[in-house]
This record gives sequence, C-alpha cells and structure tokens, in this order.
Amino acid sequence: MSTLQITGEEKMEVFTRGHRSNTFKRGSAEHTYLDYLERVARGEKGAIITFKDRSGAEAMRLALAFAYFPIGHSYLENGAPNDYRCAHCEAGHPPKKLWRRINKIPLVFACATHAALFEGRTLEDFDQSGEHTLTEGRFAGMRTSMIGYYVPAIPTEDGNYWPHNHTPDSALLWWQNLPNHS
Repeated sequence: MSTLQITGEEKMEVFTRGHRSNTFKRGSAEHTYLDYLERVARGEKGAIITFKDRSGAEAMRLALAFAYFPIGHSYLENGAPNDYRCAHCEAGHPPKKLWRRINKIPLVFACATHAALFEGRTLEDFDQSGEHTLTEGRFAGMRTSMIGYYVPAIPTEDGNYWPHNHTPDSALLWWQNLPNHS
C-alpha cells in the first residue's frame, strides 16, 4: 500500500487561501482533504481517511481530484458574471437562478419561468434551492434541479460553467442561494 505524500507547499497553499478551519460539508472532497492536512499538521500518523467508500491513499487521491477551493475566500465573492441573465426576459440583475440547455453551444440562459415554458413543464412545487418534483416518467416523484433538458447554469470562477453533476459544493451552494425568478 502506497502512502500519499502532501508537501509543505501544498499545505501552505490551502491554508493561505483562508481555509484555516474546516467548514466544508462533512463527506465532501474539500472536507476530506483539509481533515487530512489538519491531522498531518497535528502529527497524527496512521489516521484513517475515508472518501466515497475508499480509504487511505486511494481516498486521498480521489478527494484531491474532486476538491475545489474557491479562488477567493468565498465562491464568486465579486458576484455573478455580467452576462448572467435570462436571454428571454433579461432577468438576472440582481442575479437570479438561471438554467442552460444541456450540451448546447452557444450557452443561452433561461430563468425558471422560461425554461419551464420551453420544456412544457409546470413548476408547482419549485423550492428556494431550485428543485422541484418530477411528475412523469420513470423518475416521477424524485426531486431535481433540472427542468427538462435545462440544467442549472453555475459559473466557474474563470468564466466557464460547471458540467451538470460535477459542480463543487461551494458553487452549488452559491447557485442555490440565488433568488428564484417567477
């Protein structure tokens, strides 16, 4: 079994970004990584680290692959990108939750009202986190943030958008805390 080596430089990089305390969601890649660094800093040896049903060096490699630490001390602390608005009603300033058509280039953003309209859906139980209950198909009864083929449009800090289902917790939380447009 190989041991994962974390250099002092890597430790300093994380801690100088303002993550001196581990406030990430327990079980997240970020929490796992910082928990490991905190244990190493305390001189603990042989601490068992687990992530996604894996342990040890394999868990850490996986956590490092998925961990995302915001560029600033908080995700998109300077606000949403300037073009973050519904293409159909200009909703978006101040920022509101937006969706984008999955795998569609160029990106065209839609508020919940327009995404539902284009997909022939109703959002009767749409909640503040941007989720609603599916009413048809084999996934009926499940909660989702998708509206038909529209997925949450969650910007990255470098001007792109996160792929659906590969969004770090900090980015998803940023989006969920935006107001809904109705």
